[in-house]
Amino acid sequence: MLIAILLLGAYTKTFIIITSAYRLIQLFNLAEGVFTTILLLFIMAFFIKSAIFPFYMWPSKVYAVGPEDYIAFMSSVMIKYGIYPMAIFIVPVIGNLQLPKIFNAGNWMQYFIGYLGALSAVVGTLLAMFQTDMKKLFAYSSVANMGYILLGFASMSIVGFEGSLFHVVNHIVLKAAIFLSLAAVVYRTGESEMHKLGGLVYKMPITFLTFLFGIIAAAGIPPLNGFGSKWMIIQALMEKKMVVLVISMVFASTGAFMYLFRALVSIFLGQLPERYKDVKEVPYTMSIPMIIMMGLMLLIGVVPGVVMKPLTIALDALGYKVDIATWTTLSSSFKNATIDLKIVFYMFAMGIVVAALMYLFGNKSETIPQHDNYTAGENPIEWGVDADKFNYSYSFYQPFKEMFDPLFERISIDRFFSSIGKNFEYISPTIQGLYKRGEGAVLLFSIGVLLFILGGWIL
Repeated sequence: MLIAILLLGAYTKTFIIITSAYRLIQLFNLAEGVFTTILLLFIMAFFIKSAIFPFYMWPSKVYAVGPEDYIAFMSSVMIKYGIYPMAIFIVPVIGNLQLPKIFNAGNWMQYFIGYLGALSAVVGTLLAMFQTDMKKLFAYSSVANMGYILLGFASMSIVGFEGSLFHVVNHIVLKAAIFLSLAAVVYRTGESEMHKLGGLVYKMPITFLTFLFGIIAAAGIPPLNGFGSKWMIIQALMEKKMVVLVISMVFASTGAFMYLFRALVSIFLGQLPERYKDVKEVPYTMSIPMIIMMGLMLLIGVVPGVVMKPLTIALDALGYKVDIATWTTLSSSFKNATIDLKIVFYMFAMGIVVAALMYLFGNKSETIPQHDNYTAGENPIEWGVDADKFNYSYSFYQPFKEMFDPLFERISIDRFFSSIGKNFEYISPTIQGLYKRGEGAVLLFSIGVLLFILGGWIL
């Protein structure tokens, strides 16, 4: 990113973001090679920061070992740091270029971003389905959601652009809610492996409701906030006839429901392990933020104008003309394609009332011992398998895992980057040894001067 900034400043004579972005467009006609180099350097930096394919591995490694209260901030806010410059810099540049057409529908850079977004959404979804650690599961979920945002940018339409920025805000809220609830579970149980949990719904009701709201929003189900932004992105892609990208997003959204359902069942439903019989809800200082997040997810889902109105002002300042009908409706680029989320909320509220009546007056469930339920009355310990691993949530989607395992075993981006890292591990001690012996400082200084001279000659 720093190399790209220096190159851009050298050619455009400014470091003001918006000004340099539009001067970069002019640079395309004067020095196409330099333009492409600068743009690709920026895109690579932003993609790494936001865990876009093929740089999708780091969230699962960081979230698995990071403190729960911190990864809530990292997953909801910090992973967006690469999205922000794309929104104010990369997207306007690509959208204004007339590069070689693909399928007579857009330029090659537009499709480059779109297919990487699709891969991020699909790969993140598949990997999330097969995780046993709940923090790793939602790390890959964040990767998939960054892919959704990139797909909206790839549409190069104001509806897609607006839908992506809307989803940025939605993901901040819903992922904060999810990770706050996961932090509460770890706080009380000390466990993040899902198959070792279960039955916490009655022990931690506020945590359960927060998690339930979060996964409903993450799955894009109304009336919570994840639905509106996904709807706008899909509408934008359909309007541009980007059929493959639409299919990838629908596939990823369907898969999202699968891994979110697994997390819900594994952590909160089923039978409570004996070791957690004394677990109780977290203190008010942890419950109140979760309640606030639930309120925000419902508010934004029913009244999207609380986000879209300020967003419209920001887009107007950048020269994009956006028209929002009302506080509770969303519009797409199709004629008469408008959805009133207030009516959707009324429909779901009626459904909840009906479901509540059925629960109150219907037949009650009966709790039976876990061995009778899963092992036909036999003890799994006699087979050399402990109760945790025999839990039905341990290999929840085993058939799907067997289906995709050959692909992930043959093509591993993680192994590729790990091999690069090991090579640097071998090289680093050599350079360090030269420096420590004294002559290394002279050698490194000489190399630096040589690179400086060559860089000045090239520029």
